[in-house]
Amino acid sequence: MMMWKPGIRRRLLLTSTLVIILGLSTLFFLTGRQLNDATIEFYLHDIESEALLTAGVTQGILEEEEGHDPAMLDVWLTRRQTHISHQLTLLDTEGRVVASTDDSVPVGLRLYSPEIEAALQSHTAHDIRHTGNEELAYAAAPVLYEGDILGVIQVAAPMQPAYEDARERWVELIIEAGVILLLSLAVSLWLGQTITHPIRQLHASALRIANGALDERIIIKSKDEIGQLGEAFNYMATQVSYLLNTQRSFVSNAAHELRTPLMSLKLRTQSLLTENLLDDQKTTYLQEIDSEVNRLASVVTDLLILARIDEGKHERRLERFDVSAFFSDIARQANIQARQHHQQFRATLPDSLPDVAIGMNDLRIVLDNLLSNAMKYTPAEGTIQLEVSSDTHLHIQVSDTGEGFAPEHQSLLFERFYRVDRPNGRLVSGTGLGLAVVKTVVEHYGGQIQANSSGAGKGATFTVILPLAF
Repeated sequence: MMMWKPGIRRRLLLTSTLVIILGLSTLFFLTGRQLNDATIEFYLHDIESEALLTAGVTQGILEEEEGHDPAMLDVWLTRRQTHISHQLTLLDTEGRVVASTDDSVPVGLRLYSPEIEAALQSHTAHDIRHTGNEELAYAAAPVLYEGDILGVIQVAAPMQPAYEDARERWVELIIEAGVILLLSLAVSLWLGQTITHPIRQLHASALRIANGALDERIIIKSKDEIGQLGEAFNYMATQVSYLLNTQRSFVSNAAHELRTPLMSLKLRTQSLLTENLLDDQKTTYLQEIDSEVNRLASVVTDLLILARIDEGKHERRLERFDVSAFFSDIARQANIQARQHHQQFRATLPDSLPDVAIGMNDLRIVLDNLLSNAMKYTPAEGTIQLEVSSDTHLHIQVSDTGEGFAPEHQSLLFERFYRVDRPNGRLVSGTGLGLAVVKTVVEHYGGQIQANSSGAGKGATFTVILPLAF
């Protein structure tokens, strides 16, 4: 059974929704609680204000009605009630009822409540109590004259209006929270779409590249992290296309280089097996077979070196050896080969050279290929020169007076299977792997190689710079 795995867009929406709901819920309850408390507190404060205002007016009435006519006080309180719509009760300085608009409160009754006790102490206070089946808010204020308490005014009001007002605030808050939630979800959807759309484009482009569309690229519309990812993807696609094309070209060229000597071997062996050849012809064919076998061995050796280095399996052997004796031996062999080609060879070698950070066999591969390449492109009576020096690095320079190369060939010389044709149109013998092997080996040891020529027919110079062994 496959488990459902939400995509990035769903995860973003789910995460943002949960965060928004948690945040809104917390804010909702905190704000709602504060609004609820503030609404009730404002209602109680309003009742207290009414009590204070009524007490202030009552002070003048008590002075005028010092005869304490209860009937006149009831009339006055009733008239006052029509303005504030709450029950009013007037108490004397001992807390007994003098007059009241509430028929359930008899005159002369001593009332005990927190707000009345506070008012008798010259303070204004309120309290909420259940009276029967109704919850009422009570506020009491002292009636003062020149600092003396003449009595107490108590105001009684139902709490239901305050609770209804608070509920209305809750409803408004719920509606506002719902609108904010919907807007936040819309923004989350838009943000998820903004983030996942280029990712889906990357996914689709990657699949098309995997199916062979190596020219596939994505359009970058932003400079943020997603845009940087797109740039990296396009760069990767370019490199993949280059590597695949290089690999295809490499396989094709390798097959061609191997097929040519194999076909030559097949023709020679068939002739030896099926034809009655003279001894001289047999000898010639055997020599040609030996030459082709050597060519095959050279191709295979070069391919193995390149493959090992590409795969990271070529070991860096940094054993110590006599560098000066090594170059002397290389120069002696090169001199013999140059005379065989009717060429001149010159070597400029110092008496002593420091240890170099490259294996002796790999250094021999580098020099054999460079000198062989120089002799191959230098005509008879031409000159090949080897110069070696050292400072913080070992400098090896192989120059010749041969055919050289045009500037447009300089960047291609070290490509695998690349060969510069002779001016007369004939191909140079070889596989086109020598300089590629040299460059790969040199860079494998942290060195550098450069090729320079003044132009076709003006010779060439190859300079190798290798680190010393410390």
